[in-house]
Amino acid sequence: MSIPSMPRSTVRPPLKGSFPLDHDGECTEPMKAYMTCVKKNNGNQRVCRELSRDYLECRMDKDLMLKEPLDALGFKNLNTPPAAASAATGSAGGKTPGSSQSSTS
Repeated sequence: MSIPSMPRSTVRPPLKGSFPLDHDGECTEPMKAYMTCVKKNNGNQRVCRELSRDYLECRMDKDLMLKEPLDALGFKNLNTPPAAASAATGSAGGKTPGSSQSSTS
């Protein structure tokens, strides 16, 4: 009896390629913040998108991965940094858009 041969599969690299591990721990803090957020939210990653973006930005800034536009990585709605985003939504300092204008009586 002969053993049936298995069809050969073609091994393909990941779409984004490989990237170096963070051996020096340059992006450990953003990674830990993201992982803590995911655990606190029972695996709901959507709640932690800003932290995920921060981690990827750290990796790109430290040349641990290729620099790519954030919208190409799935962050189309999160293009502004957290501080700028909170200022834009009015949560920084309790100001709302238009509240800096003086009213005339």
